[in-house]
Amino acid sequence: MLKINKITIENFRGIKSPAIIDFYKGGRPTSALVYGRNGTGKSSIVDGWEWLINSKIEYLSKEGVSERDYPHKLSNGDNSYVEIDFVHPDINSAKAVFNKNRITSPTHSGEFEAFKKETIYPNYLRYSDLQEFVYKRKGDKYRYIAKFFGLEQFLKNQADIQSSLTRILNQQTQFQNQLKNDEQVITKISGESIVNESTIVSFINTIAIKYKIDEVTEFKDSLKVKQALSEIVKGNPIAVELAAWKAFQTRLNQFYGLPKVVQDCVDIETVFNELKKDEGNITKLILIELYASATETLSELEDKTKCPVCDKSFGGDLVKHISEKHKVLESLNKKKAEYLRMREALIKKLELIARKVGIIKSETNEKVLLAFNSFFNDIESLTTELPSSILEIKKLFKDIESLNLSTGNYILKIDLISEKE
Repeated sequence: MLKINKITIENFRGIKSPAIIDFYKGGRPTSALVYGRNGTGKSSIVDGWEWLINSKIEYLSKEGVSERDYPHKLSNGDNSYVEIDFVHPDINSAKAVFNKNRITSPTHSGEFEAFKKETIYPNYLRYSDLQEFVYKRKGDKYRYIAKFFGLEQFLKNQADIQSSLTRILNQQTQFQNQLKNDEQVITKISGESIVNESTIVSFINTIAIKYKIDEVTEFKDSLKVKQALSEIVKGNPIAVELAAWKAFQTRLNQFYGLPKVVQDCVDIETVFNELKKDEGNITKLILIELYASATETLSELEDKTKCPVCDKSFGGDLVKHISEKHKVLESLNKKKAEYLRMREALIKKLELIARKVGIIKSETNEKVLLAFNSFFNDIESLTTELPSSILEIKKLFKDIESLNLSTGNYILKIDLISEKE
């Protein structure tokens, strides 16, 4: 078991000068309590721990904050590091230093790899995590606890076993239903009230005699009759063409219904353009909780002219100022969440369409291709355009300059093809 001796953080997030947290006093292990005003760097300690373990800070990534912003703004990215010293016979320390040349790959030293093997769960819990936990449903709480106690693999194994059991039971039901259906079909075709191997073999032999094929004595040999009949069918051009059209019909059934996407594109473009107008404020979304806390704190302070975030005096109505800032960010945050939801939904639709296009594009029969030449030309254009569009939409918001999907010819073609079903 790893025991922490001390944590040292310098030039990282809200911490400029070296912050040293000791967990040993007088040679004995102890706990550490960190307290301070909002914005003084308390959260940066947890950020530092997460960065040391994962080389990124998840909630900041979701807010569009780059790894380039991790070092303290006055450090120029120099000497920005997090270091943990341990009381352990083999693992003395683990350190991560910000790498200006490769911002996503910190430079690690000490016994970092050994430390990573020991760190099977996050070892940190944020206030926002507790808030999120309170409002989760029972099943979600179970998964949430598993995440923080390193039990995700066990939970996955449990889910996989349950999923396999459910799948096997469903298959068993399907096989039983198929067996009943097959018995009914065989009874109808053969005219026999009792269906067993003997009656089936007898019926197969009546077909074999009709087409001058060798008779069989056991059901396991019936495949020979089937193969012989297939060879007869292959020699019949009418049967070959019918088989081709039947195969095409099967592909068409898999291709349709094709979802429409023009309106989805228009909707997401509207939200995207609104967000682009406020792009400068998007990086400030990480401050939304800070403004919310400041609003609550101000109501309890006697001196409402001094900002609880930066400790500086304010010449106007500070409560109104901070409240309005919070409202603006909250509105922007909702709009961003709406954009992400719409983006995921559109990506799923386009990926489904891409799979359907792949199915229909596998058609090779020349007569079918010629008869539906215009249709297959449209399919070819979708094959070319869809993958690049999906990749574009999957980009981070800050990396997309403009979004003009709804006017694309291939998007319009999707809706036209869908209407022709």
